[in-house]
Amino acid sequence: MKKRFNFCGFAAGGFLVAMLLASGAAAAEEINGVTVMREVPDTYQLASALFPKPVRGLVIHHEEEPVADSPKIAFMINFEYNSARVLDDSLPYLDTLGKMLSQKNLRDKDLIIEGHADAKGGYTYNLSLSEQRAQAVKRYLVSVHHIDAKRLLCVGKGNTELLNPDKPFAPENRRVQFLAWHHE
Repeated sequence: MKKRFNFCGFAAGGFLVAMLLASGAAAAEEINGVTVMREVPDTYQLASALFPKPVRGLVIHHEEEPVADSPKIAFMINFEYNSARVLDDSLPYLDTLGKMLSQKNLRDKDLIIEGHADAKGGYTYNLSLSEQRAQAVKRYLVSVHHIDAKRLLCVGKGNTELLNPDKPFAPENRRVQFLAWHHE
């Protein structure tokens, strides 16, 4: 069975998308530095994308050079309209994430859960709704997969980081993003 993949840019995160595709991953698309997974990945593919193994070698960072951000993975998690209730068709994504975080070798890994909204509604409303949606994802992972709540940091971004700024009401702007959380 041949899979079809769409790409909108192949910049810095292009390597991540190429790696996912080479490993037979579910459909993935690179959009503005975010890898958008349009099909449910397996736990290995998801772990490899979120927590890439460090490359051996010497890396020197000068103070004026920024350090690269963690890879950002987005799922199109669907919610009831004007609500933070996760719809059943999105649960397979969250179940894969929960299974991945439950693996013995990943129990020391933590995630930031970012909720995002499209441009419908006002700034304050979208910020609150996106935070509530990130919290709903966290509650699901904690209650169903028994992930320690301290491993998950929720952030609501509202409509401040649109994936598709040319179409502010596009569905890809309504998403939940995950990235590695490095903290003390």
